[in-house]
Amino acid sequence: MREIRSATRFCHHVAGLLAGTVKELVMQNPIQFVRRSTLVIAGVVLAAVLVSARSAAVVFQGLTHTAVGSAVLRFDKESEALAVATFDPAGGDGVLVSLPETTSWTSRLQVSADPSLALKLSFDAVADSRRISTASMTRTGDTLDLSAVFTGAIRPTYTAAVYQGGQLVGALGSLPPTAHVIISPHPCDTPEFRPFFNCDLYLAAKFRNTANGECVWELAFDRPAAVRLPNGTVLTGNEVRLVEEVSGPGSYPYQSFDGMVVRTNVDLTLHSETVR
Repeated sequence: MREIRSATRFCHHVAGLLAGTVKELVMQNPIQFVRRSTLVIAGVVLAAVLVSARSAAVVFQGLTHTAVGSAVLRFDKESEALAVATFDPAGGDGVLVSLPETTSWTSRLQVSADPSLALKLSFDAVADSRRISTASMTRTGDTLDLSAVFTGAIRPTYTAAVYQGGQLVGALGSLPPTAHVIISPHPCDTPEFRPFFNCDLYLAAKFRNTANGECVWELAFDRPAAVRLPNGTVLTGNEVRLVEEVSGPGSYPYQSFDGMVVRTNVDLTLHSETVR
């Protein structure tokens, strides 16, 4: 992954210097220009190869994955996982997963730690090329901030529920899109919370449509953590579910979806994916 990142940055550097180099050589010494043209051609070839690698689709676990932004996709044979290298500090790079018409997508993810960046991770569920829901995660200091946006109603609201081992611990409903759920981790030297603080983050992310048309985001971590709901209530659990509230004539629920876009500002690894 680091090799791809370094090569891409080198490619950008070469491309930026090519025009000036060619002009200078032609004006000062045409013969030297001819002799050194091989270097210029090599730079162009390298740029073409890297652009091709970046834009090529990768089939992983039977699903077609396409790079978003300047991301580079690579299948890691050793770990049998899909590695996604990103380069946009703002979090615009990522991967588009093309799906058959489905009602459920689940992935086990590993988000690489980068102490120099505040983590930005987002998931967009797509139906007929339209975004139907978004779940976002950002790191602010030593906390993770979760939020969701749903589009199945004129005035969408959702319920935030905390689970531990599959058992409901507590929930809060009628939340607007501006509401946030805060996960309060501990430093890395506390083993139980190492995945959350300046260390790689491991989670299972799931999006599904229920029989009633609600969109549901499920984010499960490998360790319990303190979860603060928007009303200040603090619960302990290893899973947060953000459930769209669909009711009344102003709702127009979605029954399925056909794409998932994952964006982040750090390197990402997809270890597994399932749909149904």
